Amino acid sequence: MGCRSRSIWRTYKCILRHRKKIKSRWQFLINEDKASYWRQKAQNVLRRKLSYRSNTNIAKNVILFLGDGMSIPTLAATRVYMGDENVELSFEKFPHTALSKTYCVDSQVADSACSATAYLGGVKGNIATIGVTATVELDDCDGMANTENHVSSILKWSQEAGKRTGIVTTSSVTDASPTATYGHTANRLWQDDTTILAAGVDVTKCRDIAYQLIKGNVGKQFNIILGGGSRVFMPNGTRDRLGSVGTRSDRVNLVKEWLKDKKSQGSDAEFIWNRDQLVNLSEDTEHVLGLFSDNYMPYNLDRNRTLTPSLTEMTEAAIKIARKGKGAKNGYFLFIEGGRIDQAHHQALAKKALEETAEFSRAITKAQELTNEKDTLIVVTADHAHTLAIAGYPERNNDIFGSPGNDEQGRTRLTLTYANGPGHKECGHDFSKDNTADKEFPFPGVYNLTSETHGGDDVAIFAKGPWSHLYSGVMEENVIPHIMAYASCVGKYTQRRRISSKQIKKFIAEAPNESSCGILGACRREELCQMSLNNIEDLRNTLVVNIPDSKTRVSRTFTVITGTYIDLYLNNNDDKGWPYFNKLINEYLHNPDTFNRSTPIQICKQIKCSGILCCIAHKYLLNLFNNIVIIIIPGEYDMHPDITPVGQRARTIDTLETTSNYWNTKAQSTLSEKVNSAPNTNIAKNVIMFLGDGMSIPTQTATRVYMGGEEQELSFEKLPYSALSKTYCVDKQTADSACTATAYLGGVKNNYGTLGVTAAVVRNDCDSMILEENHVTSIATWSQNAGKRTGIVTTSTITDASPAGIVYDILHSLSAENNPNYPFNDLLTSETTNRAYSHTANRNWQSDTDVTSTGRNVTVCRDIAHQLIKWDTGKNFNVILGGGSEKFLPTGTVDAVGAEGDRSDGRNLIEEWLEDRTAEGNTGEYVWNRTGLLGVGDDTDYVLGLFSSGNMPYNIDRDADTVPSLEEMTEIAIKIASKGTGAENGFFLFIEGGRIDHAHHSTKAKKSLNETVEFSKAVQKALDLTDADETLIVVTADHAHTMSVSGYADRNADILGSPGTDDNGGTRLTINYANGPGFQNSSYDYSQDDTTDDNYRFPSVNYLSSETHGADDVGIYANGPWAHLFSGVIEENLIPHIMAYASCVGDGLTACSDALEKMYFMKLNIFGVLFSPNGQGLDVEPWGTPNITSYQTRAFEIHTERFDSNVDGVEQFQIFASPCTNLANNNDNVDTLNIIPDD
Repeated sequence: MGCRSRSIWRTYKCILRHRKKIKSRWQFLINEDKASYWRQKAQNVLRRKLSYRSNTNIAKNVILFLGDGMSIPTLAATRVYMGDENVELSFEKFPHTALSKTYCVDSQVADSACSATAYLGGVKGNIATIGVTATVELDDCDGMANTENHVSSILKWSQEAGKRTGIVTTSSVTDASPTATYGHTANRLWQDDTTILAAGVDVTKCRDIAYQLIKGNVGKQFNIILGGGSRVFMPNGTRDRLGSVGTRSDRVNLVKEWLKDKKSQGSDAEFIWNRDQLVNLSEDTEHVLGLFSDNYMPYNLDRNRTLTPSLTEMTEAAIKIARKGKGAKNGYFLFIEGGRIDQAHHQALAKKALEETAEFSRAITKAQELTNEKDTLIVVTADHAHTLAIAGYPERNNDIFGSPGNDEQGRTRLTLTYANGPGHKECGHDFSKDNTADKEFPFPGVYNLTSETHGGDDVAIFAKGPWSHLYSGVMEENVIPHIMAYASCVGKYTQRRRISSKQIKKFIAEAPNESSCGILGACRREELCQMSLNNIEDLRNTLVVNIPDSKTRVSRTFTVITGTYIDLYLNNNDDKGWPYFNKLINEYLHNPDTFNRSTPIQICKQIKCSGILCCIAHKYLLNLFNNIVIIIIPGEYDMHPDITPVGQRARTIDTLETTSNYWNTKAQSTLSEKVNSAPNTNIAKNVIMFLGDGMSIPTQTATRVYMGGEEQELSFEKLPYSALSKTYCVDKQTADSACTATAYLGGVKNNYGTLGVTAAVVRNDCDSMILEENHVTSIATWSQNAGKRTGIVTTSTITDASPAGIVYDILHSLSAENNPNYPFNDLLTSETTNRAYSHTANRNWQSDTDVTSTGRNVTVCRDIAHQLIKWDTGKNFNVILGGGSEKFLPTGTVDAVGAEGDRSDGRNLIEEWLEDRTAEGNTGEYVWNRTGLLGVGDDTDYVLGLFSSGNMPYNIDRDADTVPSLEEMTEIAIKIASKGTGAENGFFLFIEGGRIDHAHHSTKAKKSLNETVEFSKAVQKALDLTDADETLIVVTADHAHTMSVSGYADRNADILGSPGTDDNGGTRLTINYANGPGFQNSSYDYSQDDTTDDNYRFPSVNYLSSETHGADDVGIYANGPWAHLFSGVIEENLIPHIMAYASCVGDGLTACSDALEKMYFMKLNIFGVLFSPNGQGLDVEPWGTPNITSYQTRAFEIHTERFDSNVDGVEQFQIFASPCTNLANNNDNVDTLNIIPDD
């Protein structure tokens, strides 16, 4: 702990400082070393996700929180700063996440100006311009003055809808981010008239930003303006109450102008400049302008807590004022920015950046306390990234500002580094002598720049409240305000026209369809519901029932014409229950004119107008059918007629990107896709998990540019659902591929370097490894136990950490037969030796030679290759494809590809594998080249393919005639897995792009990006070969790397090239690493290098022969059954629990167990009024209660069972009910019966 001192008092103070860390480590010792801890934690999160229902209310209020420059590494580092790697920032608990692509039209890496135009106005612009299209270039006054080039913000749209509005920032209120809420400018620096005059521009033609805020149509309507920047509002030479000197040349005092304007309107307005005024401000204040500093507000660590308010305090005041006063009944829109996260990063002041992020999180906590998620949408995002990296491998809970160890030149290296910035040090600098915990310490970068640059990688979006579920997947940054506008019914998505009773009757007199329903829009659905109930006589004789589908968990709404009976018991018979319903629906939809109208149960045309829980039965339908009429309205998704349908997107042409229409159309198409998609809640017959080893978020961003442009999409980035995964090990801040594999395949986090065992097992500990309580099984084992076919594919060796995470079964090697004198034989019962576990105490024990080289007994600690070939999970794989043949062959043996064996035991495991397949009576093929692989028949039971002695060649080096690609291996694996014994039960495949990671370790960025492209192709092949209705595809990475994408290269510039020079005049590169073999001295001239060479090693801050992993979160992308459960920020060990739930394997929660409960017992809550038009009541038989009579209001817990009797040829639905709490909702015109699953 480092609390040794001769002074008792100093020792005591040190212990107090470390008390939180001590407690955290003690909690680790008593909790995190147990598998049950992680499994229970994952199951609890899974339960919460399953109980979540999408909120499709109208968002009366919207709050957009902007963490300026809050990159994904910033989030991960802040957690450690706040106390532990498992800490959650307030917004990381939000249920929905997406990733945002931040580039400008003209720049590979965004600034806060062009990005603000995107996330506030829905249109991308040029770097350094705000509120204008990309037609306007930097300093283009004429273009700026042309209103056709203006981009209005969502705050203007909200004002037009009668909402209250405001802005809050810790930066200047005229800085780039807040300016986009109200302003239009060709230069973000034109904050006062003096700056414009200095540029030689006509200030009367191109007004400065401060002037626009006070005098412009949008700014002058703000109810709340809180932040810094008073100097640009005051005349030159004038001092404000804080002593700040004004900078305006026009001698206009804009603060006084603001007060004068509000007084002329008879509005209550307050100008304030200190904390005391803010906290004592009346909530009834109509308008407030608060300027608490001359420029940026002080950093939170520097703030005078008596004089200057915090972001949390400003947030509280803003919300309290926004929710009262004129227009409050219509709601409000607030923009709240943690602006100084960015500025601290620019100065490489990591400690200040992390504290600003922590305060930003606290402000969001306050917003949640003051709002209701039923009517308030909160969106949290960043405008762009920074080049901060978290390098490995410090111990868990190590000081984030400290050192993870030395570099290979013996010098101290730091956990936090930047690609560039003022913290650059000359070669030979000794960081061990620096006080890196000092808030003013600038952390090191590869290049010397006065101001560190932004990063080009994607940033996260977090959302909670109405329609927050639309924030998913990877999206362009300009989609953000379109979703907010859709949710709050403003801008293009406003549906505020009044609808008369006559119009509704006309609507009902016609057969419903998508367009007639859509004209009403989401914004009118509650009013339509109420008006229809009050005005439509046809509804008097209907019973409206909302029933969740037991198989899909999607809420469906039925309007049932009563007087007959309906069979709703749910089972798998072809002519009963939901299969029968679905059959009828399809018959009607495909052949409505010839549909048999005499069928006892009749189905009306499907329409998409959900969210209306009171469906409309109309005269047309009553006359059409004599029996039961059901209108099926799936779950949660309303149509907006304004949204351009999918398939009508504008073609991506560079010149089109300069127009608003291009970006609006593109955003509306994305929104349309999201609004009109529904979660897939089928059972996942098949699961394919793709792992991009070391595929960090910056890797994906760089790969897009490598593929041809920032706007490109990797195949998996098109998948509809996304999440972020926290990758730390139990004992390490930064993970390796071993502990992560145990998490994402076995559902349990463990120690660095160990596989398939709990954190009770430390590296090389054979004795602890064999204890059953320390064993972790994988989802491959769970799938095999469910009768599914399984397989692994990798471009690495198949005994490497990631694929090995699903094959280990060490227990068989510990039997008394193999080792009769082993002291733990009494632990090895027949039960344990027949169960498949995956565990090893050292990821490097890939052959027996590797085991014996560490002095371990190979009959106790069986090597990984042996486990794969001989023990339960491994030997049952139908597909094994990858590299690493040397681990399966004896020394002195050379295989068909010229690989020499590495085994000391003289065994040829490949021959043993073939012999075992023959003994089992199965067809098994061993292949070693591309021709052999492509020749494998689809009906082959088992295939083992080893295409190299070690790792397979990089894709860029691969001989395409002899070595298969990952895409080709993926295709063969899926075809084999889809046929043969057990294929009817489905399959589980693990497919890894393993060499992304290896290229990063070598800092060979080009090879890493090329590997990522091939990985994307493999995912696309899987999408092409499988059916999304029955196949869950999950794509993720195990950990990050320290590669960064730094600014500010032109759009579509070579990602492997240079964005400019550093402050010393030397060439700097776009791609850099925190450490690695590409390290060069400070004076090195990169302009002489061929950085496009396949083997070029990109530069780093510190020298290491192998670059380390990064500790930042990685992305998860999913498609198929239950893919929507992948959302938010999750622990990595949750991944296999969701896959298991979807595919009904393992011993945790599964979709099948839920479905069976609903199908045969259907425990539901019913609440509502039972109504019968003939006064006879519905024929139900409650347990021990009289028949329910007309107009009786009760609530019931019911069970449905099969009931074979029949009335007039119609299947009867028998309800067994028991009274429970009265939750009825009376209505004079129609009785609504809502049936909702009891979770």
